[in-house]
Amino acid sequence: MRVDLKTLGTFNELANRGASSAAKSLSQLSDTETTVGTTSADLVPVGDIADRFDSGATFVGVEIGFEGGMEGSIVLVFDRESAGRLLERIVPAHWDDVDATLDRSTVSEVSNIMIGGFVDAWANHFDTRLQLGPPTYIAGAAADVIPGSVPTWDERRTALTFTSQLQTPGPEPQSGRGSDGSEPAGASDAPDADIDFHIYMFPERSSFAAVVGEAVPDQEFPISIEKLSAFTEMTKRGAGRAADKLSGMTGIQTDVEVGRTTFVPIEDVSRRAATGHRIGSVAPLQAAPGGFIVILFDEASAITVGDALLPIESDEDGLTDQHRSAIEEIGNIMTSGFIDGWANALDRKIQHDPPELVEDSAAVTLASLVDRLDASQEHAFLLDATVRAAGREINCDLYAIPDERSFQEVLGEMTMTEARAAASDPDELEPAAYDDLR
Repeated sequence: MRVDLKTLGTFNELANRGASSAAKSLSQLSDTETTVGTTSADLVPVGDIADRFDSGATFVGVEIGFEGGMEGSIVLVFDRESAGRLLERIVPAHWDDVDATLDRSTVSEVSNIMIGGFVDAWANHFDTRLQLGPPTYIAGAAADVIPGSVPTWDERRTALTFTSQLQTPGPEPQSGRGSDGSEPAGASDAPDADIDFHIYMFPERSSFAAVVGEAVPDQEFPISIEKLSAFTEMTKRGAGRAADKLSGMTGIQTDVEVGRTTFVPIEDVSRRAATGHRIGSVAPLQAAPGGFIVILFDEASAITVGDALLPIESDEDGLTDQHRSAIEEIGNIMTSGFIDGWANALDRKIQHDPPELVEDSAAVTLASLVDRLDASQEHAFLLDATVRAAGREINCDLYAIPDERSFQEVLGEMTMTEARAAASDPDELEPAAYDDLR
């Protein structure tokens, strides 16, 4: 199936409208302002979706199937504490007496109302009716609430999902102090009172293709969803190569979690990054797919891998210049490993400029790179993966932000045979003549 960037942008906007409608429904139910954080179109292996959640948390929500002009399923997920705070706002008079049955039924009903608002935006745009099935209550760890039965698009069980994050802020901290000089009751709890949740829409492939064909028959620059899926796998494999390089340099065994290709409005790229201070490297690519490779460690991880690479005695606490030098070298080697898989799979030479050391929040780093992309670019593909170490506190995020036109060029030249081979094993890809993918 092929779809152009304009169409993906339209669908991303529809997801945003649907999320805004769901947020409005929740605002009316809870009498609390609810806003849309981010919305994106993601291509991600089903098994990797749960890895984005807090592994120690429990979640509740609903899964609802839909059919009509398009088929698929929608999952709305709250972390358990957020769900509890939500129910306190909706049924406060009875909260002390709430039992598991009311808990389950209230979450299901609230979620059902919100999802109804979400699908209305899609139905209105395509002038069709999307019929919702009965809600199924879901609860447990992340792997339990993201169903394995969601529609997938290829043999690698990659799902196309339109994902929206919604947020309901907690009460504003009260000002002033009591007559005894104490802080107002609940003031210290306010920062923990936010409600954070996600809506995932998983369209079924054939019905989605029919909707795309009917709605936008003349696509300007069509790209293949299958080849995007292959790039997702290539990115994860590239991250594996980078992780191997890290292990070889430091002796620390690492593994790769999550591989995902995200299509997002250009202004939202930085909002997809993890919060907190990061140190790492940025390497501009000299040839298609262009753009940047970004490798970021949190400070504790940077110190750990820096000490492993350059075990130097120092009286300084925290991150030192020696650690920075180590991260710069590690970033250079990991970047080379990351793009080697791409170069082999695409049968083209990809070189990068010497990496630049960066030290700021991940959001600021990504925002600065967006400013260096073509000013006419309205959306961006963000390819990312996460490297972790077993039994060690090491977290490393890898991002690829290709240039939009160069990325289209690469996808256009790749054949389906090459894409399948690249996703299976980039090292075994044989050069082949390009043909037109239909």
